[in-house]
Amino acid sequence: KFFNSLHLIGLFVVNKLATQEGAGGVLPGRLPCGQAQAGDAAWGWGWGTATLSLDRFENQVDMKVAEVLSECRLLAYISQVPTQMSFLFRLINIIHVQTLTQENVSCLNTSLVILMLARRKERLPLYLRLLQRMEHSKKYPGFLLNNFHNLLRFWQQHYLHKDKDSTCLENSSCISFSYWKETVSILLNPDRQSPSALVSYIEEPYMDIDRDFTEE
Repeated sequence: KFFNSLHLIGLFVVNKLATQEGAGGVLPGRLPCGQAQAGDAAWGWGWGTATLSLDRFENQVDMKVAEVLSECRLLAYISQVPTQMSFLFRLINIIHVQTLTQENVSCLNTSLVILMLARRKERLPLYLRLLQRMEHSKKYPGFLLNNFHNLLRFWQQHYLHKDKDSTCLENSSCISFSYWKETVSILLNPDRQSPSALVSYIEEPYMDIDRDFTEE
């Protein structure tokens, strides 16, 4: 049953990605930040669920599970770093502090899930470096990482003061809320020498992380 659920969720995610790419791709110029389209909340939730399920599969020691992992093309697709980076870029690109809702905040939380799992594998600097390269390849240096920095500041303001919401995060992801908080703090570290801090990957001319905003 667990595998069937993952399979269905994964198919939904893959189909959504294919649909979006067929409609014009995920370039910032085609889908400006903050203009989330209908269905993006469900799409973000679906990808997050598939990512967490894959992680649990990978941590199993059962030989049958290992066999499924080695033979399932869908799981192989989801586990690839380029696939994860493509989804991560889009998840961050389609939301903005001013456009966050209870529905599309799943896109922000799913982006954090991807980076938390990368941190567990000591790959967080790699993922941030790849995001920086993707920004430059699309001629938008700083565009994505500045936005993500502001989103994470908002995340801190919201979740650190709402016990019910933080408990929901922990229960739905099976990741302790302390690990969520630690990861966000690491990403928001102002030290530009830190390999896991967002500011280390935003070049000075494009730095725009000091905007003031308040939660409605």
